[in-house]
Amino acid sequence: MNERYPNWMFAGVAIASYEGSDFLARWTGASGIRWVGYGVVAACAAILGVRYLRAFWSSRKKRRAPKDR
Repeated sequence: MNERYPNWMFAGVAIASYEGSDFLARWTGASGIRWVGYGVVAACAAILGVRYLRAFWSSRKKRRAPKDR
């Protein structure tokens, strides 16, 4: 797989959005801002989940493919 962004970048964005939304929620007193951070974390987790499932399935297909001799 040759994706444009590495997996660690999605993890970093998820952590930064979680911490940033928590800081803004405490600083402004608007607790609804946290839901934006939770949404970004959920989106990053979904993207990473799809990537890992694709990698799992493609490696599984390669192992099960009959070898040409």
